[in-house]
Amino acid sequence: MTTMVKVMVTRATMRMIKGVAVISSIIIVVVIVIITTILVVAFTKTARGPQDLLDLREAACEARLQMSLNGGGNIL
Repeated sequence: MTTMVKVMVTRATMRMIKGVAVISSIIIVVVIVIITTILVVAFTKTARGPQDLLDLREAACEARLQMSLNGGGNIL
C-alpha cells in the first residue's frame, strides 16, 4: 500500500515537473522574442538616424547656397 502511494506521488510530481518545464520554456521563448523585437526596432531606428543627419546637412547647404545667391545674410 505504501509503495502504491509512493508511486502515485512520484508520478504526480513528475507531471508537475513536466508542466513547469513546459510553462517555463514558453516563457523563455516569449522573452527571447520580445528582446529580439526590441533590438530590431532599436537598430532600425539608429540605422535611419545618419540618413536624417545627412538630410539636415543637405538642407543646410541648400539654405546657405540660396542665401549667398540672394546676396544677403551671413553665409557662415
